[in-house]
Amino acid sequence: MGSGFDDHGAVPAIYDRWGRERALAPAGKPAGHADVAIIGGGITGLSAACHLVPRGASVAVLEAREIGWGASGRAFGQIVPTLKHSNQRIIDLFGPERGERLIAAIGDGPDVVLGLIEKHSIDCGAVRTGLLFAAHSSSGLRGLEGYADDWRNRGAAVDVLDRSATAHVVGSDYYRGACIDRRGGHLNPLAYTRGLARAAVEGGVRVYVDTRVTRVARQGTVWQLALDGGELTADRVILATNAYTGSLWSDVARSLVPMRVHAAATEPMPQELMAGILPQAHPLTDTRRLYSGVRRIPEGRLHLTVDGPPFGRHTAPYLHTAERRLAALFADAPRPVWEESWNGWIAVTREQMPRLHALAPGLFAGFGYSGRGLAAATLMGRDLARLAGGADERDITFPLSAVTPIRGRSLAPLGIATLIQGWRMLDRLDERPPSAVG
Repeated sequence: MGSGFDDHGAVPAIYDRWGRERALAPAGKPAGHADVAIIGGGITGLSAACHLVPRGASVAVLEAREIGWGASGRAFGQIVPTLKHSNQRIIDLFGPERGERLIAAIGDGPDVVLGLIEKHSIDCGAVRTGLLFAAHSSSGLRGLEGYADDWRNRGAAVDVLDRSATAHVVGSDYYRGACIDRRGGHLNPLAYTRGLARAAVEGGVRVYVDTRVTRVARQGTVWQLALDGGELTADRVILATNAYTGSLWSDVARSLVPMRVHAAATEPMPQELMAGILPQAHPLTDTRRLYSGVRRIPEGRLHLTVDGPPFGRHTAPYLHTAERRLAALFADAPRPVWEESWNGWIAVTREQMPRLHALAPGLFAGFGYSGRGLAAATLMGRDLARLAGGADERDITFPLSAVTPIRGRSLAPLGIATLIQGWRMLDRLDERPPSAVG
């Protein structure tokens, strides 16, 4: 995929053994011609492949490592029916007609994901528990109430919980209140990605792993893809490399900032303790500015998003902050023993919105989910398949846009790191339980 990024270690072992979806075996070296070549074996590229199958096109997926190696196989696992920004911000960016169409499509994102899982019998532990968003401050609660009002006015199943009801579903009286967005759920993202790959292969797609594309160039009426040890030609190409694009298409690489995110999982905890933590198995995030995800995963483990270095070479995540967070939430729980931690790279665009591009005749790219990639990447793959099949903008979810490299991109990591440090300090000030701050 043309990346020099430091993915520390293989895909999470906890994800690897959860469910029956296994890694694809190598399928030899690609050669010859495909109607559509898809570069990248994550959710975006494999969703595109699955959506191309009914069109009867010959499709080849080219993955530099193993299926789900990047952010797709390292994600937190929430199926979120929203983007990073509020609905009003989306309307401000794209206008009322296009914005409302995008909001409605994103709201249906969990249905699309769960529909693919059901259609292809993907064993990825998907459950539609709803998503639990909790308020760590009075301003956070006001924000959640506004979120709930907005979505309920659009017909979505979003409920607001008072402090007592929140304590019941969290297993802690830490929060002032919460809302549950019943459209969402959670799953094993690596198994979901592998399941999409299996479904694509069963539909006739050629999926190649350990196959790095080093160059994409137009040769007459076709695209020529130079590979490690060979080449492939294609009428149309989908670039689904997200944060891992690197030098493969420099304009795309300059229009995003790759940022590392971290996660960790505990060793199994006592069953009697786990029974009182998130007893209805909702995945929990709260209104803090930085990483606050907590969910239960099989065998009595807790899985958390964790603060850590967002740039540079790999260093360990800040597990002490995760321990402090768990101690504040679940005072009776023992100090966790960490079984595994991992990281991966997400793509942040200037607007923190996904980008969909027609880069050249027959060459398309979609990327930039800013940490909301499970449902959004699935929808993006569907859009890319439609564009590769000749659809126009009326048939796609994300607006087509021109590539706009970020000015001063080399300084963006410094700016983002400074912003994160400020958020980190503000979150520390908010860490005391609401009962202690009035």
